[in-house]
Amino acid sequence: MRQIKIAVAAVAAVVALSSCFGPLSETCLSGRVCPRGMRCASDQDVCVPDEGNGTCGNGRLEPGEQCDDGNVETDDNCLFPTCTVAFCGDGVVNDAGEPDGGHREQCDDMGESATCNRDCTLSVCGDSKLNTTAGEQCDFGPTDTITCNHDCTFRSCGDGYANGAAGEQCDDNTIHMTACPYGQRSCVACPNCDGYVTLHGPFCGDGQVDTVDAGFEACDDGNNVTETSCPYGPGTCTACNADCTAQLSLTGPSCGDGVVNGPSGTEICDDGNTQNETACPYGTPVCTTCNSTCSAALHLTGHYCGDGNVDAFDGGVEACDDGNNVTETACPYGTPTCSPCNATCTTMLRLTGPVCGDGNVDAAGAEACDDGNTDSCGTCSADCKKLQIGAATGKIFAVAHNLLNDGEVFILSDGTSTRVFEFDKGPLLPDGGPSIDAGAIRVFVGSNDAADTVAGHIAQQISSAGLRISAQANSNQVNLSNTDVNSGSAGNRPIIETVNAGQFIVDGMSGGGGLDCPPGTGCESDQDCLPPLTCGGDAGAVTCQ
Repeated sequence: MRQIKIAVAAVAAVVALSSCFGPLSETCLSGRVCPRGMRCASDQDVCVPDEGNGTCGNGRLEPGEQCDDGNVETDDNCLFPTCTVAFCGDGVVNDAGEPDGGHREQCDDMGESATCNRDCTLSVCGDSKLNTTAGEQCDFGPTDTITCNHDCTFRSCGDGYANGAAGEQCDDNTIHMTACPYGQRSCVACPNCDGYVTLHGPFCGDGQVDTVDAGFEACDDGNNVTETSCPYGPGTCTACNADCTAQLSLTGPSCGDGVVNGPSGTEICDDGNTQNETACPYGTPVCTTCNSTCSAALHLTGHYCGDGNVDAFDGGVEACDDGNNVTETACPYGTPTCSPCNATCTTMLRLTGPVCGDGNVDAAGAEACDDGNTDSCGTCSADCKKLQIGAATGKIFAVAHNLLNDGEVFILSDGTSTRVFEFDKGPLLPDGGPSIDAGAIRVFVGSNDAADTVAGHIAQQISSAGLRISAQANSNQVNLSNTDVNSGSAGNRPIIETVNAGQFIVDGMSGGGGLDCPPGTGCESDQDCLPPLTCGGDAGAVTCQ
């Protein structure tokens, strides 16, 4: 409408300008000059076109005009430029109708439209004017009625609107609901529009595998948690993820898994099984295991190689057990043969060991020597603790001349030769020889000789007697020693004497060792054998022969 007014005004202005100097112009009451072809409007200070057969807007009803209100308005009761009477349905919105019998239109779509009623009023639900083009089913005013909702739809239970005028207390499109939609644990519904009731529905976590509506669950373990392990106890389990779309195969802590689980498990121990062991595994002397419920530690002992028992174990039996884990290479000292066990108790060994008499000086037995036998003969003692090869020794304790008598003797042997020594106190015989027995060696004793002097005479005579014995005087004592070590035990010969004086004492000869083993006796050297025997033979059978 506003565009039409602007267009008319523009036309008037153009006409006025173009006819300023033309003939037949008209001057209006206001002084406005309308050019040729234009006339003054009767009720407005504007120029209107002169149609020749009449001028719309000049205020005069002329042929062909239904009205002429003297203006160029297009929205009043008389429309310019046709000078026709405005009416609802003419397609022109007459919103400036005259108060004197005119009408004011809100719209004019030349009939009913979605926005305009048939009476040229704007279509509004609740205006009590049924406009079906606007989608209205009914319209009895702005409030609900028994049959029509205030939104101009027919009232029915289940239409989603609670129509109080029809007695509805609720209406939420739930009249057919018997349970909540999947995923809602509880909900309210209005099945008869006469009040709400509480319903329950399936959901992930209800413990049921639901396959209705949208709830095509793969599983449901009664919760909405994606577990990562089983609860304590079973070891393995099947659980469901948080949205019930996938089943989970899990493991979890349990007695016997080798881990001390707590606090949920409250285990005291866990040895990786659920058995009550009664002994340690073979090979373990002592151990600590766990009972079958992981509630108490068990302190046990077990069989093992080296415990002295021939034990059976998983996979076999020990061949032997000598109480240690050593593979011996020889018997203990003093044991010629033995049958110990190797370090792993799998093989019995046949061994020999060092003994006194085996010809070896064995450190294990703390031997000082070993002459190949355990007899008292030879260069070594019977227990191999003492080296007994050596010269025989002896002593003579002399007395003063007055305690000796002519003709008293002592007999001395070096093991090979024997000599008789006779004391002589008197003068020589008429022939100048000593007054002694034939074959005896004279030991002269002077009338004033003290005991030490007599000892000197004795030592001198023994040293020159041709015996393998040396003699040394020391005060009244004469020390004797076999000068040939090869005489061995043969030099152990007693000193025989006939002296009446008790102070005259002889000791020996004794202490000589070796050279005394008879034929067939084990030996290590000729010094072990009784002369003229020698030590010889095959290896392992060396004897005096």
